[in-house]
Amino acid sequence: MTTDDGGLPDGNDPATVLLVDDEEDLRTLIRIGLQRSGAFKVVAEAANGRDAIELAAQHTPDVVLLDLMMPEVDGREALPKIVTSSPRSMVVVLSALQARQEAAPSIAAGAFAYVEKTELGSDMAGQLTSLLLEFRRALRGETVLAPSSKVHVSAGVSGTTTAVAIADADLHRQDD
Repeated sequence: MTTDDGGLPDGNDPATVLLVDDEEDLRTLIRIGLQRSGAFKVVAEAANGRDAIELAAQHTPDVVLLDLMMPEVDGREALPKIVTSSPRSMVVVLSALQARQEAAPSIAAGAFAYVEKTELGSDMAGQLTSLLLEFRRALRGETVLAPSSKVHVSAGVSGTTTAVAIADADLHRQDD
């Protein structure tokens, strides 16, 4: 896959996505929205964390959209395993749980961003594109937030509340 200067796949190659949520209807809505944008291609879906861990290692997607509350293995348990098995994948937690309670632990476990499901905006593809650009900059070792910042909460595209944190370890995550 070729990339442009921003680190995103070029116009011919959409960014690949692993979509992980136990709610099939929500997965369908997100998949349709992302793929309609042309910027993303859902390459795999999982309804639980166990399958997500395997699929992340198998597909090494550009983006993993991960629910926290799922059967078998939940997102909290799967998150660090996904980050370890696919370190160049940007993990975004999508959860019904409130960001003020769950964002910091999710970020500490390796998520790049946290989005509340109730706040999903109509331009999710645009927001994910912006997040992926920032993630790729971080992988290259560039500072994307003030060095003292551990968690940044801002109103994103279409009013979506996103908690984005980049700890020092995440700034330099690279393939071994």
